Amino acid sequence: MAPVPAPLAVSALATVDVASCDARGLSLVQRHLREVESWTSSLRAAVVRRNRELQVNPQRGLEADLGLTPRQARDAIARTEVLDNAPVFEQALAAGAVTDAHIDALGRATKAVPELFGVLDQLLATAERVTPAEFATYCQRVGALLTTEADDEATFERQRRAAKVRRWRDERTGMYCLYAEFDPETGSKLWTAIDCELEAMFHGPPVDTLPDDPAAKNDHLASVALARLVTTNDGGGGRPGTGTRRAELQVLMDLETLLHGKHAESITELATGGTLPVSRLRQLACEADIIPIVLSGNGVVLDVGRARRLATADQRRALQAMYATCGLMPGCTVPFAHTQIHHLKEWTAQQGETDLGELLPGCTQHHGDAHAGRIIVDMDPVTRAVTVRDRHGNVIASSTGPPGRRPRPPT
Repeated sequence: MAPVPAPLAVSALATVDVASCDARGLSLVQRHLREVESWTSSLRAAVVRRNRELQVNPQRGLEADLGLTPRQARDAIARTEVLDNAPVFEQALAAGAVTDAHIDALGRATKAVPELFGVLDQLLATAERVTPAEFATYCQRVGALLTTEADDEATFERQRRAAKVRRWRDERTGMYCLYAEFDPETGSKLWTAIDCELEAMFHGPPVDTLPDDPAAKNDHLASVALARLVTTNDGGGGRPGTGTRRAELQVLMDLETLLHGKHAESITELATGGTLPVSRLRQLACEADIIPIVLSGNGVVLDVGRARRLATADQRRALQAMYATCGLMPGCTVPFAHTQIHHLKEWTAQQGETDLGELLPGCTQHHGDAHAGRIIVDMDPVTRAVTVRDRHGNVIASSTGPPGRRPRPPT
């Protein structure tokens, strides 16, 4: 790799006085920091390569000379291996157009689907304009279009065999710890069961062990829900809070794929994220209640079938079909599973019916902003185009409708 000239951002940062920056100036400083960090990462990759040529242990050099931890050194070496096969991404990294996090996302995706190396230009065009989290999701979806049904089935079988649970007791805190990995089908059912238990808890007595830290409350509630699911049983009555309810598996799948198999624009998404092989989805369709979610061409829900007479469950299915993330603020990447359903027309005993045209999923931050009046969200009930204004009426974000779930097929 030819030497990379130091970016102008280095000179700018050398003279900046952060303490005197206003909000705009601070944003510029942060962009310069990103450029410098990305440029440094590209140089680090060149160092790793030169160490390999000199037959020097790259990890030892990174730890001793750069002061990296063993984990950081291993990550740097792994990124270099990805960049060896993706030179266009290395050029973008040196220019500050992408970050280490984008390279890590590309590495995970290409490890699962090596065929992605064949569409690097397309991936880079997306990486340069989205966050690393959004890029990771995009890579997953494009990867799903590049694999065959046989590949999907082999991957699913490997995932089933790799499922595991580790248990240990932390001697320092005295806490009992669990670490678990599941295949997408089992994991999706478990997530749904926890969500069902959380919903039941919301309508029951308050949990008296909630931590003071707002950010820790959701994790604590999920732990209580999981404990109730696996440690209580009422003999099959299925009351809320007993851990006996059936776990529903929600899948977004286009009719063409279900009938005729995988094609260039197939949709085979679990509502909680991830995918399943078409053969497994067909088998589940034979075993389970069919909950059809019919989409129009622009992704707006037209009709939602019912497996039971619970309107709130139908609404969540419809919203999950349209929104993978928070819908109150276009561009927010908080997953749907971590959102609450927000009534655009505030619900009271007298008004605020649960009309799909008045509902949006919102993350904790933007849901709170909406209720506090820090943001005002308007939505077209037909197209679901969203306009977000600040308290002074200035437009700060907008969309033309629900975000699409289909990536552009590789060319």
